[in-house]
Amino acid sequence: PRLWLACTSAMVWWLLAEINTLLATSQNEGNLDSINTWDNCYLSWGMFQWTMGPLGDPGELAALLKVIKEKQPAAFKTFFGDFAIDIAPVTGSKTGYLLLNNVIQNTDARKKAFRNNNWALRFALAGKDPAICAAQVLHAINRFNNFYFVADPAFGGLSINDMLSSEYAASLLLDQHVNRPGHVKDVVSSALIQAGITPQQMAHGSDADELKVINKYLAIRKDFGKSPMTNSDTRAKVIKNFLDKGLISAKKKSFISNRSLRQ
Repeated sequence: PRLWLACTSAMVWWLLAEINTLLATSQNEGNLDSINTWDNCYLSWGMFQWTMGPLGDPGELAALLKVIKEKQPAAFKTFFGDFAIDIAPVTGSKTGYLLLNNVIQNTDARKKAFRNNNWALRFALAGKDPAICAAQVLHAINRFNNFYFVADPAFGGLSINDMLSSEYAASLLLDQHVNRPGHVKDVVSSALIQAGITPQQMAHGSDADELKVINKYLAIRKDFGKSPMTNSDTRAKVIKNFLDKGLISAKKKSFISNRSLRQ
């Protein structure tokens, strides 16, 4: 419910299709104020459980906080800036590092400090603030720009959205991209091959064609790669439940993005 309020009150210009996909996908991750300090990424936060990254690697959490700082500077100052948190200059739109007291948090020892209960509470409280909730939602929906709308030579210059364009497909693909971003393209490619449908045929195909490819995609993704997607079947069932309840659509072109207004 709080995600719905953040979407509808603070991001009213977005189309309902985008909200539908976020509501479906976020069921597999966390609430806007969810916090995790036990795994190898030290601190994970928010509706997509953005992390600090393992060991010395960059993480997606810094990219989220960069959005918060840019879009909601007063809220950033209240919950983070006033506690000596800032964003390292190397941070981009996808990953980066936090600064604490102007020291980059890029080692195991430094990141471990964020497992402290005080930091967990600080982030949990931030996740209840409407301005920060809105920034989370913005950052989450903009994730589609990283993979879904990108023209790819492997698909004859088409994007995944050109081929698989339903709310159901978008929700499943976003779900995988959050969990295993590097797998999405190859799994979609394999699904097209197994279905016997070319990218160009899929772009002009029917609802039934898309569902055929999606079913192949779901069978492939659960065992794909050296480190397969976590709980792929369970996550897919959660999203299918949204479809069965009529909360998302399996009709081609039902996922309509208003991303041009966010450029």
